[in-house]
Amino acid sequence: MKKVLKSAEPKELQQYRQRFSFQVKRWSDLKSNRATFNAIRITLAADQKGLCAYCEMSLHDKNRSVDHFIPRNQSTPEKNHDLDWQNMLAICLPPGGVKDDDLQNSQQLPHNSPCCGKKKDDFIPDGRLLNPLELPKLRLFKFSSKDGEIRPDEMACIEANISV
Repeated sequence: MKKVLKSAEPKELQQYRQRFSFQVKRWSDLKSNRATFNAIRITLAADQKGLCAYCEMSLHDKNRSVDHFIPRNQSTPEKNHDLDWQNMLAICLPPGGVKDDDLQNSQQLPHNSPCCGKKKDDFIPDGRLLNPLELPKLRLFKFSSKDGEIRPDEMACIEANISV
């Protein structure tokens, strides 16, 4: 996972929120507005260089979604996490991280395999899950080319005040 640097929110999202400022709108309402929904997806993918915010696998039209880091069910009239641009990330969907060739044969892939698009249900990230928008350093992990294992970079985590 690397830090996601977001651009300004799409004008379509700003206009959508302004049109409905007198009422709380939900993500499910916004998704029916295809122009706004597509502008969000395109901008997120561009901001993230076409990579999933969590695993950094390539995103494709058929295997990507918009994730809300703070679950949408935590929205209140005072803080609408559904439409908060700083709460949105582009992520891969099951089966996650597939190659272009494999997308053509997706019926052969296991659709219950874990990936970043697995629903978090009511899980509230309370410091146990790193937010790609708020990473304190660009590199918090070490990658072993010998065995492919990903390990925390303990010194970087200590400097960032993150417990390992």
